[in-house]
Amino acid sequence: MILFKYVNHIHFHHQSLYLLFKGLKSTRLVIACVSDEYTQSEVCRNEFLFAKNTLRLPVVLGIFGSGDKWRITEVGMCSLTCPQVNFQFENPTAFEDIYNLIQGHLPKRPSTAKEALLNAPATAGAEENTTAAYQVSI
Repeated sequence: MILFKYVNHIHFHHQSLYLLFKGLKSTRLVIACVSDEYTQSEVCRNEFLFAKNTLRLPVVLGIFGSGDKWRITEVGMCSLTCPQVNFQFENPTAFEDIYNLIQGHLPKRPSTAKEALLNAPATAGAEENTTAAYQVSI
């Protein structure tokens, strides 16, 4: 019975990661709610690194929690150039600030079909090439 539960957990975990990464591939911008606990989670870390390094999505950081140890982690190093809003301290404009950052960093959608064709990937396999370099170890 224990083995059955363990196998179901692994299957659920793989399925969840698949759905997570599939969702990221159709995302235009990532809002990462970063904290010390976030960077300690393997799933959160992999999600962030996949979005930032592999898919090269724009990322806006919301800083939460009470610590700043996350800054010396791989997530912290990879997010040095990301705009961020600190929610750790009293900040009456935090929600407005993050909204403005999101609006400013969202990639523009093509307004015409011609624009969409001009911005389309050159090859049909381009999407697979961006994700081939990323591996998740479970």
